[in-house]
Amino acid sequence: MIAVELCRWRAQRRSLPASKSAMRVVFIGPPGSGKGTQAKLLQKRLGVNYIGTGDLLRDEVLQGTDLGRRVEPYLHEGRLVPDNLVNDIVAELLRRPDRPPRFVMDGYPRTVEQARSFDSFLHEQGLELTAVIHFLIDENEVIRRLSGRQRSDDSEHTVRHRLQVFRDTMRQLVEHYRQKGLLHEIQAMDSVENLYQKIIDILQTTSGK
Repeated sequence: MIAVELCRWRAQRRSLPASKSAMRVVFIGPPGSGKGTQAKLLQKRLGVNYIGTGDLLRDEVLQGTDLGRRVEPYLHEGRLVPDNLVNDIVAELLRRPDRPPRFVMDGYPRTVEQARSFDSFLHEQGLELTAVIHFLIDENEVIRRLSGRQRSDDSEHTVRHRLQVFRDTMRQLVEHYRQKGLLHEIQAMDSVENLYQKIIDILQTTSGK
């Protein structure tokens, strides 16, 4: 599936203004906060490559790969996939010679340990993040949004457990990126278009650094 993702990225490449040439962004926030929707809008409108680690892992499960078999119990139960498995798949994608020069990452890193590993990897590759955008949203709204979806891992019980896991790990992650001067927080209860404009405003001040 990694090869498939790389083919998608090559097909999606478009010319961007020089000021956006270094756009490497991480979206963090609870499931259902709209991160994926906004990441796909950036992909569609700006040609930024979308890396959705949740989608990658679910694809591995559907394909019945060795990785998929290893992560399936974690996804089914709403638990975090072990750091080493997620770190490895992201590193493999970004280590390729035809890696995407611009990306928005959704779903990774989810723990401060993953963030530190990602920091080290980017440093080794001579890359830097330009922004980390934290989506803030009311927990009851997250439950309403996710419980209305049809995925097997979106039952209300599983959603509540995922939110608990998120709360337990997010505080340190947010503080990690705040200390690095990369964190930007936005209220995610706004309309899709208004939220998109907020993100564009942030990227206009950070991309190209």
